[in-house]
Amino acid sequence: MDKNETSDRDSKGKNDLIRWTGFGFEFGGVIAVLCYIGYKIDAAINSSPFFLLGGFFTGFFGMLYLLYKQMKNTK
Repeated sequence: MDKNETSDRDSKGKNDLIRWTGFGFEFGGVIAVLCYIGYKIDAAINSSPFFLLGGFFTGFFGMLYLLYKQMKNTK
């Protein structure tokens, strides 16, 4: 095994780690923002917890779809 080949593999592993860690933060952030918006709507019209749950599921399934698209493109 060539030293340069090992270095390339390590670099790719670090890039993947950074990319997927960033996606995890994005996943959580989108869900948190949509839940907060749903919470505020629920508080304004006194319909707890319908919009909060709607925000959660919209964010969750939307991000799962983006994850699927991203995984399909990396193959």
